[in-house]
Amino acid sequence: LHGCNANNCDAARVRARALGVGTTPPGAALELHNVHLTNGEAPEGGAVALYGTTKYATLTMYGGSISVSKAVGGAEGSQTNGGGGAVLLQGSGDQMMPTDVRVITGLFIHGASILGCEALTDGGGLLVNNGPFRLVGATIAGCTAGMYGGGLSNKLSSPSVIVGGSFSGCTAAIGGGGYHQQEGNVGISGGATWEGCTTTNMESTFSFFNTEVMGGGLLATDRANLDLADVTIRGSRGGNLNLRGDSQLVMVRTLIEGGVGKWGAGLGMVGGEATVSDSTIRGTNAGKFNGGGGAYLRSGATLTCDRCRIVENAGMYGGGMVVEGGATATVRDSIIANNGGASGQYNGGMAGPRPTPRGGCLFGGGFVVWQGATLTIVHSEVEANTCRYGGGIQVALASTLVVRESKLTRNRCNMDGCAIGLGDLGFLVEMTKGAEALAQVATNPKVQLLDVQIEHECNMGRYSQRWNGDLGQGPWRGIIPVFSYGKGRALDW
Repeated sequence: LHGCNANNCDAARVRARALGVGTTPPGAALELHNVHLTNGEAPEGGAVALYGTTKYATLTMYGGSISVSKAVGGAEGSQTNGGGGAVLLQGSGDQMMPTDVRVITGLFIHGASILGCEALTDGGGLLVNNGPFRLVGATIAGCTAGMYGGGLSNKLSSPSVIVGGSFSGCTAAIGGGGYHQQEGNVGISGGATWEGCTTTNMESTFSFFNTEVMGGGLLATDRANLDLADVTIRGSRGGNLNLRGDSQLVMVRTLIEGGVGKWGAGLGMVGGEATVSDSTIRGTNAGKFNGGGGAYLRSGATLTCDRCRIVENAGMYGGGMVVEGGATATVRDSIIANNGGASGQYNGGMAGPRPTPRGGCLFGGGFVVWQGATLTIVHSEVEANTCRYGGGIQVALASTLVVRESKLTRNRCNMDGCAIGLGDLGFLVEMTKGAEALAQVATNPKVQLLDVQIEHECNMGRYSQRWNGDLGQGPWRGIIPVFSYGKGRALDW
């Protein structure tokens, strides 16, 4: 189809089905040139739905747009029921490529726009299931999904590519406001941007305990592999980039900036493995009562960060990064600076005034390491981070910190441990005497400092004033091995 316009696409929808073995190309094929489809509505695939019963269904779009279309559900028995507000592409999973190289297998969108579309379930803009896709210079904006992938939801589709283009203002109720990848491999490059995407129930009471609510920008689950180069992810609500399960991330020359999200406003990992280099995470905010403004690692996650800048991030604990629950982080040749500050210190999570130690950060302005986690810092600078305790780094019980050939400079605190604080974070359970019970069973923190320079300002306030509401006497000590919410507990380290 060339240069066509179709309004009310529910009456004039475009639908193609594979005819079976022997068709050319394999599966179903649809090619649109500067076609504009609007106001589509269907049980799945609001404007366009393609099904490949033998090999691949293929949709190719050059220019044009699909707008204000809806997938409303009602396709009983279909695994994609209610999915794909603009486009549903259901492949068979056959990995054979067509012999005709002119045919782009799967979904190919070049310079087209997907605008204001809605899906009852997954893929507010696009739902690609069991077939690869390629987006080049595409615009996906204002799309909404009732579950995953407000802009695009991609399941079992590999290999796939996004080059340039943008995802903006997209929303998903559970995760992946801009983009959701479930299994499969995708490469994203060429200046692609995510701007202002959201998970809608991020601020509900239920979501406080719900680690499923993740990935306002991008979410990778179930052994998904993301390869990002020269990408910008900015201003997401619910976390800019999140990995779950056995997913893997390789990220190069990427900027993550602004936005808010519990358990990792910049990068959140519940398991999985990430290798990050020459990238920046800045100006993010974990929100009230939450930690890990820049990054949050848990459940055995592994992060390697080379030549990174983690700066101007805020959280109640671990403003720069939280490493917990058996997770491991290695930070090399990097700068971790000006993190901490109060929740809400930054307007909408964007970079703002330098945080102050009187703010809402309680523990670990730069890093928190706890619950059996390990943090290794090599040839890096931890500078000008602020918090009440552990202005630079807070190391809790049963966790390990190794710092080599690095500098801890001008980190500040209200109370103790302005450079490094050691303690059990007993404030979390103090009212139930849980801190005392924890101290009887947990092992002491392990700290190794090799060729480390610590530059610290001492302002020795009167000790008694610290417990009479006067928080203005700090910074009090540089490294303190006694901590349990003022009661004190000697730690061997």
